[in-house]
Amino acid sequence: MRARTLGLLLWPLWTGADEALVPLPATELSRLAPLLVHSEMAVLETSPEGRPRQLLLLAYAAAPPEVTREVVIHPERYPRFVRNLSKSEVTRQADGSLVSHWEMKLPIGHFGGAYRLRLESSGAVDIRSLARDNHSRWEFLPAIGGGTVIAEYMHYQAPKQNLILQRLISRDPANETGMALATALVLAKSVLAEAQRQAQARGVRTAEPVAAKEPDFHSLLSRGALAIIRSTPTGGLRDVSIVKRVRAPLPRLLELVRSPDRWPSFIRSVTAAKVIERNAQGMVYEMEVDGVILSVQTRYRMQHLPEGADSLGIGGDLIGARMRWDLQREGEETLVTLRANHQLGESSFLLRAMIGYEPLFEHGANVGVSVVATEAIARQAMGK
Repeated sequence: MRARTLGLLLWPLWTGADEALVPLPATELSRLAPLLVHSEMAVLETSPEGRPRQLLLLAYAAAPPEVTREVVIHPERYPRFVRNLSKSEVTRQADGSLVSHWEMKLPIGHFGGAYRLRLESSGAVDIRSLARDNHSRWEFLPAIGGGTVIAEYMHYQAPKQNLILQRLISRDPANETGMALATALVLAKSVLAEAQRQAQARGVRTAEPVAAKEPDFHSLLSRGALAIIRSTPTGGLRDVSIVKRVRAPLPRLLELVRSPDRWPSFIRSVTAAKVIERNAQGMVYEMEVDGVILSVQTRYRMQHLPEGADSLGIGGDLIGARMRWDLQREGEETLVTLRANHQLGESSFLLRAMIGYEPLFEHGANVGVSVVATEAIARQAMGK
């Protein structure tokens, strides 16, 4: 496997010019707290080709809203708990906002930028990059029972001057959505851990959140695809899921997810795929992927499910990789779920090194790969 420059993906970059961020009802998001204790979620609103329009990252902090907010509004303290962030110099402006100039040091280079942070009267925090008019908004919602649901809304556009990012996007525009979520996870999960540490240090006990009402996923899915990122008790990646409503019949989607030999014709990062063996229960196939920052060749065993397919990497670069497609009829639409762990951390020395410097990169990279696959299957099924 070959791996190329990765560090530029590890720091949040928000964009969206002056377009307003459109929030979801706070009470609806607060109900998700019990589900967020062991996972993060994201709502991905994208263009027809898969590029991000608005993204929403949801996470749970076992700390009160005021403690969690305090962590975010002091960027001068970020180097204490954000891995590899070597500098965050802050100056207070006449209007009460803060301007932070930051630098991040990684094995493959140094990166930096500047942004303005403003605490609003509502308690939300607004962040805009000085260089690219990037934009994100953090809300701190009290969870029923205890703790805080963090809702981070963002607009994102990859910097045009970075050739590697532009090559990724030209390969498949959906890569930009994966990049946005990958970078946002790094800061958000660092904030969660620090808020929980500060709450414990202050002797603040936070009860487990409770579900007062069943959460409504239909309203979330009406805005876009839903990403779920699950971690192990030690913080490692367990797996990710991408859930998306697709306006196409289930049989058409079923044929696509069970036909890896067709994937190179519409999944741009899949350069080759061939079926080695086939029977009534499934098949064995080989697939080559060139995603600009990595190139891999893996042999998979696919097991047919009643309404889906389950693939396991059994040879090559990504042994143990798992991709499970589940389909469900919903009227004229089909609910598509891809649950996966692509084992990217086991594929090369460089990727292992990068994950060693920032373990959350594995979470974000798996989301990015899964978003690209799901968007490509959806577009093909809809004839786009």
